Amino acid sequence: MLVLIEKRKDNQIVEYPLDLLISVTAEPGAVYTIEDTETGEPPEDLVLKKKGDTLEVEVDGETVARRIQLQVEYRPAPPFGDGHPDSAAPALVEAIRRGTSGYTARMAEVDARVLARLEQGDDPR
Repeated sequence: MLVLIEKRKDNQIVEYPLDLLISVTAEPGAVYTIEDTETGEPPEDLVLKKKGDTLEVEVDGETVARRIQLQVEYRPAPPFGDGHPDSAAPALVEAIRRGTSGYTARMAEVDARVLARLEQGDDPR
């Protein structure tokens, strides 16, 4: 999962998951980076830019654009033709699966707990 990391002047660190992020107002004096939580490294081909008081993440390359397009299963007419795992390059599909394996495992655990509660007649809401 990709996160925006905000290190404030007081050394407080705030992480924002990029898949849930709509916008962030830049804090004066804060330093911002993007990190892949699976690797601990910044992702390739993503650029973080400050525009006024807003931070924007921009795709800087076709590889990232293809990954995003596949992750959201953009169809019926994806710009790169990779809108579904069935039509995407196997290496791209595998790279996405590796990159999201931790998140997928955590969601499988949540699903299993909810299912167990439902089977016991407990409403998890």
